[in-house]
Amino acid sequence: MYVCFVLFNDELMRMMFLLNKTQSERQKNVMLKQEHNRIREENEMLKEVMRNPLCTNCGSRVAMSSGGCGGINFEIERLRLRMLN
Repeated sequence: MYVCFVLFNDELMRMMFLLNKTQSERQKNVMLKQEHNRIREENEMLKEVMRNPLCTNCGSRVAMSSGGCGGINFEIERLRLRMLN
């Protein structure tokens, strides 16, 4: 009878360990999905900023071919490089 209880206890401990491990992995996956969504949204925002640049002085749209106002091309390049990393 004692041997049976010990085996049952060991099996129970093993099952509890596996359950805890599964729950931890599930929680980690949830956190990774949230981080992925946050980064994806930030990436979309940066793409939109690069598609529609605005002058930092007056707030009007900047024509990309003209070089824009002030240092807007530096800002776009910085955002582009940031997206690559």
